[in-house]
Amino acid sequence: LFVLGCVSVGKSTAYLNKVDHGSIVVDEVVAVWVVLLLTPLGFWWQLSSVIAFRFFDIVKLPPASVVDRGRQNGFTVMLDDIFAAVYAILVINSMAWVAGFYGAASPFWILR
Repeated sequence: LFVLGCVSVGKSTAYLNKVDHGSIVVDEVVAVWVVLLLTPLGFWWQLSSVIAFRFFDIVKLPPASVVDRGRQNGFTVMLDDIFAAVYAILVINSMAWVAGFYGAASPFWILR
């Protein structure tokens, strides 16, 4: 979906004459999927993960801010949300580790 998003965002940008138009949400969808896949299971952890992603998506810490200020195309629009997702994953997994939450609800269920 990331690759399809890069292509579709690029074509939508050309059609709408605006980079990262508000109606384009495939970048957020892909990033939220990544966040939910790699954070602890459980309603409150997953809700916190999505909120953390939205926070980092709005704040745009480096390198997302650098990508966002540069030349925009489908790839860069998708990439800045992936950077926000990485920050959210690091924060939520760190919180879960500090809380001693890991066990059955670990995001590493994928490796089992």
